[in-house]
Order: sequence, then C-alpha cells, then structure tokens
Amino acid sequence: MPTRNRFSASSAPQTRTPRVGRPPNTETGEVEARILDAATALFMEQGYEGVSFEQISSMAHAGKATIYARYVNKEALFRAVIRRSIDKRLALAETAVGTIESGDRLTQTTLFLLDRMLTAEAVSLTRVVIGEAPRFPSLARLVDEFGRQRAVEIIYRVLAAEHQSGVISDANVDRLPDKETASRFLEQLYPPLILRALIGENIDTIRSEIPRRVLNTVIRFRSMRT
Repeated sequence: MPTRNRFSASSAPQTRTPRVGRPPNTETGEVEARILDAATALFMEQGYEGVSFEQISSMAHAGKATIYARYVNKEALFRAVIRRSIDKRLALAETAVGTIESGDRLTQTTLFLLDRMLTAEAVSLTRVVIGEAPRFPSLARLVDEFGRQRAVEIIYRVLAAEHQSGVISDANVDRLPDKETASRFLEQLYPPLILRALIGENIDTIRSEIPRRVLNTVIRFRSMRT
C-alpha cells in the first residue's frame, strides 16, 4: 500500500521572495529624517570637525553606506542640514504671510519671522557655519542665499501688499517698496540680535525683546515713508 504524502501543497514550507528595488517612499523619508536629525544634533553639540559619519550612523540607526549613498561627504551632509533647518523655519513664516488677513501685517509677519530665525538651533548652526566659512565659503553663501534673501522676500511681499492697500502712502513713485527696502528694514532687526546670541548672550533674554524692537522699528520705518 503506497504511503500517503503527509505534506500537501498548502502545508509545504513557504519561501519568502526577497524584496528587491528601492524601499517605499515613506521608509526612505524616515531614514532621511533620522540621518538629518542625528546630524543636526551632533553638529550643534560638537561642531563640524568633531562629528564623524560613524557617530551619525550610530545615532540615526542607519548604515554608513546608506548615508554615503545620499551624501558624498560631510560637507554635503552639513549643507543638507543647514538647508533643512532654514527651510522648516522660514516655510512657517511664508505660510503665515498668507494667513494674516487684517491688522498690522508687517508687524505680525516680522514678529513671526524673527521668532523662527532666532532659535537655539539657528544660533548653534550659525556658529558652526561661521567657524567653517574660511574653509567652506559656499556654506556662508548658502545661508545668505537660502536664508537671508528668503527672509527679505517675505518682508518685501508684505511691504508691496501694504503699499497697494494704502498703508504706506508714498507720493513719489521712486519710493515704492523694493527688495532693497525690505533688506534695510530687516537689517535693523536681525543682525544686532543674532550677533548678541552668537557671542553667548542668553537666547531667551534676546527673544523677549523681539516684540518691543519690532514695534519701534516698524514705527520708525513707516514715519520715514509716509
């Protein structure tokens, strides 16, 4: 009598087909975020020179090969850290400009903008950029192009909207607000405050002064243009 096979096709051990190709976008994004989060924390704590890919790999729980596949060297990774830091802060300010429907838009926007530009993370990363500027001047240019100029653009849009609505009533067409005007307005506020933070003054003390300084600067600015 033939022996019955105790294993049917359905009960036979199943072999799992290995996944090939690129990981899902959600997984890729999570890995990217972990790498940048770890790199940001380490750069803030140890400066540029003190950080290695080994440390970032360990903190991010990502292999060194995974990091190198995205960033050819530490400078490229640091540029990505700076770009993301600026973007996440200024993107909120850009969104806020569109949500302010009434009231003093220049004051409200400037308050929000400085609140995002003068954070502990921003100050720490700016220190690192300044320290590395002699060797990597492109990093300093990145902060200027992607940070300061973007902030100027935000202020310029508000000034242009105020002029159109009659809040700023220039009679002389040559005095229409432009980006140079927006830059001069912002330079009255941001550089003095960030300089104090960079040399070690308490960031909370500096931030507490923002409302008063913004209000006074807006009043002076408008008195000169009306």
